[in-house]
Amino acid sequence: MDIGKKCEAYCLNDLVAHGEIVEVDPNALVHNVPVGEGNYKIMIGMGVDRGTPLFKWNSQVTVFEDVVGGYTIWPKI
Repeated sequence: MDIGKKCEAYCLNDLVAHGEIVEVDPNALVHNVPVGEGNYKIMIGMGVDRGTPLFKWNSQVTVFEDVVGGYTIWPKI
């Protein structure tokens, strides 16, 4: 099981954040958006590049700076 596993989020081969997997259920919600198949819900503990756009964003959250200390959706890749 991946829940509780430390992870790193990359965008175009650049490290953008450190986090922890907190949910694997595709029906779970993050900022009212379903996680979806093939994705994780992760808690972002530290942003490396806070201006990087999120994988799934909405009007509440658009870049990593918006979710440091909170949650986002990231592909399982």
